[in-house]
Amino acid sequence: MFTPISTAPTFVTPEEHAQITSSTPSSFSDIPPALRYQDNEVELIIEPQLELYGSSDRLKGSIWVTEEAFFFIPTASTNSADATTSSGFSLKYPAITLHAISPASEDTAAYLYCQVDDPSAKGQGGNDEEDEEEDDDYVPMRELKVFVKSEAQLNQLFNALSHCASLHPSPMSPGDDLSSQINFFGGNPDEDEDRELPFTITGMPNGADGAFVDANEEDEGEPTVNGGRTRSDYQAGTERFRPY
Repeated sequence: MFTPISTAPTFVTPEEHAQITSSTPSSFSDIPPALRYQDNEVELIIEPQLELYGSSDRLKGSIWVTEEAFFFIPTASTNSADATTSSGFSLKYPAITLHAISPASEDTAAYLYCQVDDPSAKGQGGNDEEDEEEDDDYVPMRELKVFVKSEAQLNQLFNALSHCASLHPSPMSPGDDLSSQINFFGGNPDEDEDRELPFTITGMPNGADGAFVDANEEDEGEPTVNGGRTRSDYQAGTERFRPY
């Protein structure tokens, strides 16, 4: 969810973070997070809009992508007359359930697209009640679009967010373990421990792999903005099987 903040985050460079953690510190909680990306000239679109920003369609300001969270501080000119605060916000990575690069179109430049779980968005979307009735696990969400100046910056932002999100995997719920998936495809895992899944998957114990892949699977090189893409191979081990 979007947590209001009033000041820029505290951080260190990756090199400084590596130096600090090269020896056992007196307190791990006192170590500032490493900064992976910073941009002081971004524009954001949040849908549904956050009430604290009034009717502002686009928010201009600065973002910081640290290994702790995503941060945004607006410029003074961002707020509309009906805004209730000039504060920014932070987002913890488990709340960002999806992020992807949306390619440029005739009307819109390429941007970073995110879906953010946010209980405060309940009732602000047109289909909230219908979605909630159809899905007991439905969580209200907002869409976040981040516009930067260049394609190179957009790729850097995507890579930084992917790296940081991989450090904060969401806990698997009891119903999400591998045995429940085996049971879904038939059979009882307690009675048939050697039963194989009806498909081949790799990357997890027993072969499970749930990470997002590049939108253009035929391209073996570094994906670009033009093709659009989602989270790539930034996780290893069991974390890759979990959502953000």
